[in-house]
Amino acid sequence: EAPSNAAPSPDALFIVIPRNELPNPLPGEKDLSLAVPAARHFVNTYYQYFSAAQINDLARYYTAKGQKSVSIGGAHSVVTGRNDITAQILSLAGTAFAVRGVVSQDTFDGNGA
Repeated sequence: EAPSNAAPSPDALFIVIPRNELPNPLPGEKDLSLAVPAARHFVNTYYQYFSAAQINDLARYYTAKGQKSVSIGGAHSVVTGRNDITAQILSLAGTAFAVRGVVSQDTFDGNGA
């Protein structure tokens, strides 16, 4: 298991939030949350890769401790780590989905989403 302060994998890909899309902190919060703009950019990136059959590259957006989940009907599957995330994504290849929602949350240290 990689330490929480481990350097990103050398082949890691990142979502960059343009400065003009940074949200204002909510009342009573001193730090802003990157969860919403990060989710928006990730979903746009995710489905471009998924439709273009570049599925193996999607796992490069996750850290060694990253989590990914999918809910289909009443079933829910959560996987952790790049290998399991890649396997989950590959298992969905060729499937058409109607996306109803995306969940994103800030990291515990507030340095990412």
